[in-house]
Amino acid sequence: ARAFPTNGWTASAVTSATLTFNYGSLNPPGATPGAGVFATPPQVTLSSITGASIRYTLNGTTPTASSTLYVGPVTIPAAGATLKSITFHPDWTTSDVTAQSYTIDTEAPSIIGRRFPAAFNGWHLTPVTVTFVCADNIAIASCPSPAAFNVEGAGYTLTGTAVDSAGRQTTMTETVNLDLTPPVVTLSSPADGWVTTRNGWGQRSGAEQPVGSANGRVEG
Repeated sequence: ARAFPTNGWTASAVTSATLTFNYGSLNPPGATPGAGVFATPPQVTLSSITGASIRYTLNGTTPTASSTLYVGPVTIPAAGATLKSITFHPDWTTSDVTAQSYTIDTEAPSIIGRRFPAAFNGWHLTPVTVTFVCADNIAIASCPSPAAFNVEGAGYTLTGTAVDSAGRQTTMTETVNLDLTPPVVTLSSPADGWVTTRNGWGQRSGAEQPVGSANGRVEG
């Protein structure tokens, strides 16, 4: 700046000053997608205000002004990683460091079915409850609820699906045969009230052995 007087005096010398503006503290970089469990390594986009620069690390160290400069989506390693990032801008106070943890789940969940009470020769003789047990190397997102069978019949099926936190799925089917009716035994020979003393008390000849049926099968 320079002053020019109107009274005939000589103009002043030129003086200068540098003004520095600070608009406050920057927000940490935004990350899309955010932290989580993924079936395949994601590409992460970082964002901040116009004119800002973002620095990041993938090795767990705290990023500084000399860390890798963000210029495009960051590919997370196949083994997973924690992405740490920070924002710089000449007119703003440097942001805090933000950390996003990315886990890569390459294994599908497991699921097994259990029936209670246990079957006898493939059949359940009382109402039965089927439950599913799910497991995963990282975490299970959903596992089917138990289901009860109390209506007689053969070949009931119940399908259950285990889903892990990466979205991987495993499905299995349980088959239930339910017989709630006990067998009925009918004595067809000898006739009711038949009495004999042949061959001594409680002994009968082969021709006089009782004959009956149970659920349609003749037994003698």
